[in-house]
Amino acid sequence: MDKLRELIEILSNEEVQARTLSARANQECKICGNPADTFHNLLAKIEYDLSIICEDCQQYYYLYQN
Repeated sequence: MDKLRELIEILSNEEVQARTLSARANQECKICGNPADTFHNLLAKIEYDLSIICEDCQQYYYLYQN
């Protein structure tokens, strides 16, 4: 649950929200700023298209919940 709270806090940050359009245009993650142009599977790519969150951040916040 701690990572979920952390994710909610990050996504509520005005700077992160402001980065959404530029991150999408440049294929970057709106959270970490790293490139988001390579994905290991279609589900990770679809999630990026919806959330603009790279696969590494997806795995950190979504897959490894405490």
